[in-house]
Amino acid sequence: MAWLLKNVIFTRYFSAYDERVDIGKRNDPEGRNRGVVRRYNEIMGEDYDTYMAPLLDNLVSNTRQPQTILEKFLRYAEYMMGLDFIISPNAAIRRKFIQYATRIHQKKGTRKGYEIAFGLIGYQVIDLVEHNGEFGFDSPITFDHPTRRFDQKCYGCTDYTLSLSGNSLPDAQLVNIMLKILQLVEPINANLRALVVNGVNVAELCDDGTVRIYADCDYVVPEYVE
Repeated sequence: MAWLLKNVIFTRYFSAYDERVDIGKRNDPEGRNRGVVRRYNEIMGEDYDTYMAPLLDNLVSNTRQPQTILEKFLRYAEYMMGLDFIISPNAAIRRKFIQYATRIHQKKGTRKGYEIAFGLIGYQVIDLVEHNGEFGFDSPITFDHPTRRFDQKCYGCTDYTLSLSGNSLPDAQLVNIMLKILQLVEPINANLRALVVNGVNVAELCDDGTVRIYADCDYVVPEYVE
């Protein structure tokens, strides 16, 4: 039988004198000749056994273990693990990223980092294609082209296309989750040009710096919306 505070609260923390002078024993509804003070303290002990003890016994699992952490502590755990934004409204996905946050941070900027992070939401990395920039002079055809650079300067960032595979095409909400994942895994000098899932272009970088999502419908959202 598990230890219960209710069973010992009066005998352990009160004296024989307290038992003797306790009043109202004849009014004990259970007929156990308990006074008012004893009955009151046993009710308090039962309340502790029922509501407080389970929380204390599971303190680590409720607040620290990713698989069992209570939802109200998820944001705190994310912050402690270096996840500066909420990846998804889905608590199960958030728990996965808390669990693997250290590995993702260690592999940031590598293909392995992409594979770990996107694997947590059920997608596999098929290809990471870097796009080489081009030099040239301004012309009516190439002026302000997003992949053309002028004056033979070094490129500040590398454009790339990410190709994934999975059981289904993502909806707009899942595409946004994917864009947030990129914040965790992208190298500092990388610009996503297009996101392709199962051979379908689901998001691409526009000239104005926004990301156009082709999922539920055709609309534009700010890049990397939280």
